[in-house]
Amino acid sequence: MIEILILYILYNEKNTLYGIRKVIKDKFLYLTSATFGSIHPAVSRLVEKGFIQEKKTVTEGGRKKHFYTITKDGINHLILMLEADFSFNSNNIEKQIGIKLACSDILDDSSIKLLYTKVAKYYEQRIILFSKMLNKTNFNDLQANQVKNLISAYENEINFLKIK
Repeated sequence: MIEILILYILYNEKNTLYGIRKVIKDKFLYLTSATFGSIHPAVSRLVEKGFIQEKKTVTEGGRKKHFYTITKDGINHLILMLEADFSFNSNNIEKQIGIKLACSDILDDSSIKLLYTKVAKYYEQRIILFSKMLNKTNFNDLQANQVKNLISAYENEINFLKIK
């Protein structure tokens, strides 16, 4: 998922590793906490695959700076990743959804609608699962209220997606 964020950030403007990390920290911290240890290898992979380009410059003070820009192949890859189905065997599907929704403004209307439909379908599946749990499990009052709040949150998300 870090690759989606990196490509999305570079879609909007060229940047350095530090700049990429700062944007992730400032705009996407609620979704992920990226370190240089995760960003640098991801950027290297993206450069190697031709999805981003690296331009090395030297500042007036003699320091080397590496700027990264997205390529046309990178834009196409980003769109494909945003349109791809969710990895339901992943334990971080909620992060996948959040990242894809946060970056969806680059998609055309039909792709956004398809993404919203996929997300709503996942939320509907969660509502069914939690409703079954609520009916079959002997929860104490606190646990039952937490499950009901989850169901309500998913219902609200579905309604929000339908409005858009």
